[in-house]
Amino acid sequence: MANYDAVDLEWSDDGDLIIEDNGDLSDTGDDHILSVVQELVGVMRNEPGDFAEYPTITASLFEFIGEPNTRENAKKMEEKIKTRISNALPVNKQDLQVRVNAAGMHSVFIELILSAEPTTNNTLRGPLTLTLFFDSTDGNLLWAHTDPGVI
Repeated sequence: MANYDAVDLEWSDDGDLIIEDNGDLSDTGDDHILSVVQELVGVMRNEPGDFAEYPTITASLFEFIGEPNTRENAKKMEEKIKTRISNALPVNKQDLQVRVNAAGMHSVFIELILSAEPTTNNTLRGPLTLTLFFDSTDGNLLWAHTDPGVI
C-alpha cells in the first residue's frame, strides 16, 4: 500500500478544466486522492493517438470492440488494463486489482481497486475503487462518482 496523494488541476468528466466561481482554476487540493482518480480514468478513456508524445497512456480497450463477452476475453482485458495502468502511471502493480465481469451480452463491469494509503490529505476509508462499464459494440466507457473510498 502506497501513498498516491498529489495535487493536480481538476478536470471535468468531459476532460475540461474546472473553473471556480472566482475565476481560478480548480485543483485537487481538497482531496489529494482525486489526482490519481483522474489519471486512472484518463488511461481508461484514452485511445492510441490521443497523445502523440505518450502513445502508451491508454488501456487500449478499443481492441475489444466487437469481441464476444467471454471469460477468456475478460481475463485478457484485466491483464491489459493492469499492465497499461502500471506502465503509464506511478502505480505499483501489486497495489492494483482489476476485475472484469459480464454486465450484459455486450457490456462488462470493470472494477479498479487501488490499495492506497488513507492520509489526512485524502478522504479514503479503505481501498480506492473505481467502477466503469464498457460496451463492446461501440467502445463506450462510462464511469460514475460515488463516495470517497469508492469512486
